[in-house]
Amino acid sequence: MALLTVLKDPDHRLREISAPVEKFDDELREFMASLLETMYHEQGMGIAAVQVGKLIRALIVDVPVEENGIKKQGAPIFLVNPVITYRSKEVVTLDEGCLSVREADDSFTEASVERPKSVTIKYYDLNEKKHILVVDGDNSNYDLWLARCLQHELDHLNGKLFIDLL
Repeated sequence: MALLTVLKDPDHRLREISAPVEKFDDELREFMASLLETMYHEQGMGIAAVQVGKLIRALIVDVPVEENGIKKQGAPIFLVNPVITYRSKEVVTLDEGCLSVREADDSFTEASVERPKSVTIKYYDLNEKKHILVVDGDNSNYDLWLARCLQHELDHLNGKLFIDLL
């Protein structure tokens, strides 16, 4: 594993549409392990492959879980070739930041963004097993943030940044 360099806006690669992953092999798994290490190092709760310059439809999310008032990393979810199959009509506005959108002092840029409260996503894991993830933002604060994080990272795969939604 190795730390990868996170691209910063206005790098043109962040505006590219990522290609589907065709090969599920050790090279993909090693890349995703490095992507996870990079996400944790950068203190993010999600990262898309395009953010380190690899234009493939792959991302990782790990929304912290709060236990007894203490935030802890949950369990990372590796999503390959994810597709949103459902977005709720109900939306919620919350502040978002992005590893690729930073201030001059390298602090996060944050802004309020409106997104659907709940989503369903079809994706493959690193072993090419198909999954369907239903995230209902009404269930818990964790699910609310997981739905938001998934949508944010999927936007990256389509060449969009959260600031485009402002």
